[in-house]
Amino acid sequence: MKMRLLNLDKNEIIRMVERREITPEEGFQRIKTLERDKAKAHSKTVCYHDIWEKTGPHAVNARKISGNVLVFDDSETVSHALKEHPETTGEVVLVKSGENYGMPNAQTYSLNPGRAEDYHRLLTSLREQNRMPEYIILMWSQERFSLSDAGKYDENRLTRGIEKSFYSLFLLSKALIEQKPVGTIEILYVYPDSKDKPQPQYAAIGGFAKTLRLEN
Repeated sequence: MKMRLLNLDKNEIIRMVERREITPEEGFQRIKTLERDKAKAHSKTVCYHDIWEKTGPHAVNARKISGNVLVFDDSETVSHALKEHPETTGEVVLVKSGENYGMPNAQTYSLNPGRAEDYHRLLTSLREQNRMPEYIILMWSQERFSLSDAGKYDENRLTRGIEKSFYSLFLLSKALIEQKPVGTIEILYVYPDSKDKPQPQYAAIGGFAKTLRLEN
């Protein structure tokens, strides 16, 4: 079955998710289809095999981190801890969200979470410096959301959350495919969640991971 998008753009699809007219998984699929249609004229066929595995936090803490680590985080706490960790053997590079692409220092980049070109520039820069990551930790999805008394989410916060969660992961995955990396890259997606305050906009990443695995 083909999906007809009726000329919707990314922002309108995100608004449909906010209004609960479609699920986050459906929204991601529509955005992915839009991006694929834009690239048809000059796209090349790339084949790769990926494996998504659920692991607990102990899986990271209990083993040696052999290789470069790319951390997407607006705080420096995790990247600093990794640099100080005795079992970290590679470089740790921090990526913060911002309005524009930049490189404040050799160990820190900034990029716009919703701009595909920024992810491409980031990975190209790392490849040119022989600093491509073996591990990627995504920690931008840290803002918690809760319903108001009227049963609604704050639309601006929800939009930012969606942009920094599954849409960001989609753009990163697309940029990685374009780079054709050699070897395995492990991606760890971290977000806050609890039984009493679930975060469905972040949990939707599970649906994206299954889609990516099936289609690529």
